[in-house]
Amino acid sequence: MYQHSHPHQHSHLHLHLHHLHPHLHHLHPHHLHLSGSPVWHSTSHGWNSDYESIFAVRLQSSCLDGLTIPPPRAEYMMKYKNSLIGKHFKSLQQLAVFHLHGLCSSQLLNLWKATGELGAYLWMPEIRNLDIYLADLQILIDNLLDAWADVDSRRIITKIKLHVLTHLPEDIRRFGPAVIFATEVFECFNAVFRLCSILSNHCPKVCPRSRQIPHH
Repeated sequence: MYQHSHPHQHSHLHLHLHHLHPHLHHLHPHHLHLSGSPVWHSTSHGWNSDYESIFAVRLQSSCLDGLTIPPPRAEYMMKYKNSLIGKHFKSLQQLAVFHLHGLCSSQLLNLWKATGELGAYLWMPEIRNLDIYLADLQILIDNLLDAWADVDSRRIITKIKLHVLTHLPEDIRRFGPAVIFATEVFECFNAVFRLCSILSNHCPKVCPRSRQIPHH
């Protein structure tokens, strides 16, 4: 992965690609936003067992009409609240705001509302009027950042997930609806990479993986 052009200097090979612009081709914004982990951890880290039980009951009783997600496994999510993955955060982004009354501050509740509104807007698979869509999207992004400023203003500077959101309008103008270039589908290959790594000969990792992956 690295080219040793000088004994004391290292450069990533991707930076030598002619068509790569690091400031434009950044981490996938849609995936980063839908994870929702900063909002969730800011909300749940101070909960006691009573708050967790109340939220679990409320979440499990959610009405899923109009949604395309399976029923949430609320007890599991509370038990492993610090180890949730993308599918859990997707459910929380759409459902949690309806069940947090009395369980968090008004600032956090406003943050959940802003997160849910932006998430729903990003899920649109078709954009009929790009200029209007991007103008509305910019307002929703600004609302989310304003809500984060009320909760913890340092996050806007220190969290790449929030910084990347500001690039969403230009990404969508270039690539189309965010849901189309989402990368979650490629996570199904995680097990293949893990298996190739476990069964490797511990040489440079890319070599055994590149030879084994075509057989899966």
